[in-house]
Amino acid sequence: MTRHGDHSNPRRNAEPGVKYRSAHSRGQQGAVHAPAYGGKPGSCLGEQLPGILGKIEEGFGRDAALRIASAAGGRRTSFASKDRLTATNWLVRAVGLDLAIQITRALDITNGLQLEVPMGPASAHVSAVIERRRSALSMFRQGLSNSKIASALQITERRVRSIKKSLLKSGELP
Repeated sequence: MTRHGDHSNPRRNAEPGVKYRSAHSRGQQGAVHAPAYGGKPGSCLGEQLPGILGKIEEGFGRDAALRIASAAGGRRTSFASKDRLTATNWLVRAVGLDLAIQITRALDITNGLQLEVPMGPASAHVSAVIERRRSALSMFRQGLSNSKIASALQITERRVRSIKKSLLKSGELP
């Protein structure tokens, strides 16, 4: 006989800062625990960040890139030159003065620069979904089967049927 609380808890040995979201907490049957966004750096999607965030990630790490995405993601933002960085600058507040100077040097910002900062991993995911949809559309037009499309895109046949239904509904696929 097991008492309440005797079951193994997947959160018990989690790394500090990892947040969990369960299927049960979303009103679905069964509690499938998986790290939510906000876990350890690199845990979300496991792919490179888009745009300028990808360049910052390469040179200064994922944590710096995610801090910048959190501070300015989804907006056209001014990057000041290194000699104009002050304690009140958004970049300095996001990553600190030393790292902000290194980033502006690496981006070769001399007179300031306006850049679109992607939203972060979420925008990388959206880009991947759009690309997968385009690929599927092309394969549907070539007459490939759902099974072959699923295999080529490394997705389930159920996902292929869902994409096909969406393309038919939008009129992109006759």
